[in-house]
Amino acid sequence: MPASWVAWARAHKPVVGVLAILALAVAAGGTTAAIGAGGGGTAAGRTPTAAGAASAGATPPAAVGGHTWLTGPAGRLLDAVTADVGRINVDQRAGSSGAAHRDGTRLAADAATALRGSMPPVDASRYRAALREFEQAGADTAAGKFSAAAALLVPANLGIVAVTAAVNPPSLNDNPA
Repeated sequence: MPASWVAWARAHKPVVGVLAILALAVAAGGTTAAIGAGGGGTAAGRTPTAAGAASAGATPPAAVGGHTWLTGPAGRLLDAVTADVGRINVDQRAGSSGAAHRDGTRLAADAATALRGSMPPVDASRYRAALREFEQAGADTAAGKFSAAAALLVPANLGIVAVTAAVNPPSLNDNPA
């Protein structure tokens, strides 16, 4: 059994790479959700007084902006793009090229919609570049150019993961030393 998995993974390197990145994105989303749900402590550079004010409801604008951006309409648009990428991978693995073509069309449309949505409070140019790569990957998938699409999905996913991590990074004091 393990040998067949390894052979499959070697034959489908782009898909395995995208799945690994999606797993990282899900993990980053869980971290972001935990932070937004009340995780935190005193962040580097803030005094304990400022941290106390933050816990009383006067959160610094950068933290509010990042959390609000991720959980608001822009986050939902990004979730749609991520779900489209997952569907493409599932349909390609199942050998359903017709469904993959439809999924590619949906990915291109959802990425274009996300490009028209609000930009993250940090690293907006990287976010736009990643969404453009998703848009092109969707168009390539819809046209049956699966190799070209796979080559775009990995850097696009890496860009989105980097932006979401920059938007709402974990607190330095959440990790015990």
